[in-house]
Amino acid sequence: MGVYVSMDNTKMGEGVASVSLPVYKTCDPNAPCYKDCYAGAMCKRRTNIGASWANNLLAIERYGLERLVEEVSADIRSRGIDRFRWFVGGDIPSPEFLDAMIAIADECPGTQFLAFTKRYAWVEECGSIPDNLHIILSVWKAFGPSESARAGFPLAFYDDGTPECGVPEGAMECTGECEPCGYRCFGAQQGFRVVFHRH
Repeated sequence: MGVYVSMDNTKMGEGVASVSLPVYKTCDPNAPCYKDCYAGAMCKRRTNIGASWANNLLAIERYGLERLVEEVSADIRSRGIDRFRWFVGGDIPSPEFLDAMIAIADECPGTQFLAFTKRYAWVEECGSIPDNLHIILSVWKAFGPSESARAGFPLAFYDDGTPECGVPEGAMECTGECEPCGYRCFGAQQGFRVVFHRH
């Protein structure tokens, strides 16, 4: 199909797979990080990464989501992947793509899936989410989900050093590497709070 399942992200550690999509094209343009996107800046420096992410979206648009579910599920099972992250770059491009993420999690019950997103409404409206798909809603300043979503989902806060960030007391601080903390985001449940500092 052409969707690249990466095993190369050193921050997440050995054995964590990921699929990313191009920033801007798949992101909410109203999000405050849209104009100051660290992943977008990285893609300008490392053009091979940006091209790979763009090719993933092109392959999905060409061959469809059913094939994405079949091929990514088969790849995960054949390689025995325990942890899989959606969107090191990019975000959920459509409600139908979220349905495909859910289908892949259902097909691979032995794998823990993780996704950070600002597509709050689509997540709230999608219905049942499998226990092995951990969707963390990203919050930044005044941009965030509804109060019911805040209560019902794990949350990630971005701290840019200003008091408007609203980071709650007791939120786990991300060091930038998954392995030392035991991959806690990959088990995030309701009430989980994590904070990322400017990067």
